[in-house]
Amino acid sequence: MKISKRIQKIIEYIDVEDSVADIGCDHGYLGLGCLEKGIKFLQNIDNKKGPLTTAMKNLSDYQMNDNVIYTLCDGLDNLDSRVDTIVISGMGGDLINQIINRNLEKAKNLKKIIIVAHTKLFLLRKELTKNFYIIDETIISEKNKLYEIIIFKPSGEAKTNYNYDDCLLGPIQKIKKEDLFIDKWNSRLEEIEKILKNTTNADLKKEKDCIIRNLK
Repeated sequence: MKISKRIQKIIEYIDVEDSVADIGCDHGYLGLGCLEKGIKFLQNIDNKKGPLTTAMKNLSDYQMNDNVIYTLCDGLDNLDSRVDTIVISGMGGDLINQIINRNLEKAKNLKKIIIVAHTKLFLLRKELTKNFYIIDETIISEKNKLYEIIIFKPSGEAKTNYNYDDCLLGPIQKIKKEDLFIDKWNSRLEEIEKILKNTTNADLKKEKDCIIRNLK
């Protein structure tokens, strides 16, 4: 079974000693890759029976393993106490933010949260960094789409201080300046400049200024 480039990259951020929950497990490919890597515990979570059934079939080689479980629920509602690392991939930023905040105390007790959001990355960073800090980020390209992978860790008593630039571009991405990061924001800059030729928009102007100063 071929695992996508995006899932392979996510798995790089998972250590063999991690106990993982895949939130919205879909076909279970992430879990399969994690088990092949050698993780100790896996909880596949989905709010629909269909994906869980499919995941069970795809992970059939591990069905006799008591450390692989399947849970029908929303988000973190029935998160197993053994889990210390969660992955939420393939959802919009609004939904991911809701999932985390609905069970915020559970999330704050985790070791690591790995997120790949399709939309609303600014909102996601702004909201989650009230209680978590970002330990790494990267961008990958797959099938002509860019995916941003963000790894959060609970901040505990430490105060996080992320500004507008951090939330828009990513506090680590704007330092690393990977090639895909440069490509993404140069493309966005071109879009904004075209729009601003025909209209005045303070938010777009602010975004433009942010991109320019960080691409230097």
